[in-house]
Amino acid sequence: MDYLLLKAWEAALHFHFDRAQHLLGEIMPRVEPDPQLSNEARVLRGFINAVSGNVSHQAIDEINEAVHYFSTQRKYRSASRAWLISTWLYAQRGESNLVAESMRKQENLLNLIGSAHHVVRIHEFSRVHLFSQWSTAARKMIRNAADQNHANNTTFLRIYGFGSPRVLMGEDTTRSRAVYGNIGLKLLLYMLEKRIATLNELIDAIYPDTDPKVSRTRFHTAMSEFKKTINEPDWCVYSAVRGQYEIGEEFLYYYDTEEFNRLHDQMARVHSLPQQLILWLRMLELYDEFAVSLDGEVFDQLREFYRNRFEALREHIAGVMPDLKREAYIDPYWIDYLNKRLKLK
Repeated sequence: MDYLLLKAWEAALHFHFDRAQHLLGEIMPRVEPDPQLSNEARVLRGFINAVSGNVSHQAIDEINEAVHYFSTQRKYRSASRAWLISTWLYAQRGESNLVAESMRKQENLLNLIGSAHHVVRIHEFSRVHLFSQWSTAARKMIRNAADQNHANNTTFLRIYGFGSPRVLMGEDTTRSRAVYGNIGLKLLLYMLEKRIATLNELIDAIYPDTDPKVSRTRFHTAMSEFKKTINEPDWCVYSAVRGQYEIGEEFLYYYDTEEFNRLHDQMARVHSLPQQLILWLRMLELYDEFAVSLDGEVFDQLREFYRNRFEALREHIAGVMPDLKREAYIDPYWIDYLNKRLKLK
């Protein structure tokens, strides 16, 4: 796929629609002679229209052009993505008969392809209107595809702070000797949350009740061992100039609380209830009590921070629930889900 088109997709998936539209404006004249790329660009524009609630005939006609092109070219994954966006637009117009027929054909196409990896990201957005339209089997296929997409990515570590903290590469959970495993996780999560820290701050956080001379030795040993355990010698580096430890610039990782906080910040750019619901659902999937197995004052404070952030989200959702119930074409499944998940009733 064209590099600028990938950047435009990245912007759209993070609700930076002005940037995505600007990039599309640069892309379209250049890719118009190429039917493959021009229709890929139409798929992105269809996605932006669907998230933005633009359900005009022009928007639907354009995405259906892409469906037709990819179908006739037997590019079934691209056709499936375009078809899902088209169905999503129809759902927001209340055209239930078209939606039901389109979803049936979409599921047949997924079965033909034998995979749902290509629609996972679009599903995360479109499910606010379409979730109940999928069969149980199709939902399971999409959920499994999402899990596999994470597990199959071996280019970076996957770090989870919510619930029981853990580090994964592929499908494996990183394990080390008991003391280094626990201390190593404390070092990792503390640095990811703080981003920068002096040696004294790290020692106070990880070894609060230990003699300073002893704790310094333990710290350097634990840091060295944990770097070996996760095979990331530069995940945390010391800057002699600034006199502090920092997350290494080349350290590639996914961290669930960073995604949670990013989604929280995105809420300031999102105003429509369907768009907010997209963010809420992902945040609720991510959230659990922070680092339940790690003790210490620092981790108690972090648990309290995320608990308060979650409670603020809960109160916000409770406040707008009457409006959400009146929102046209939102899948009613989510009203029940939110009430149960957040104990609103």
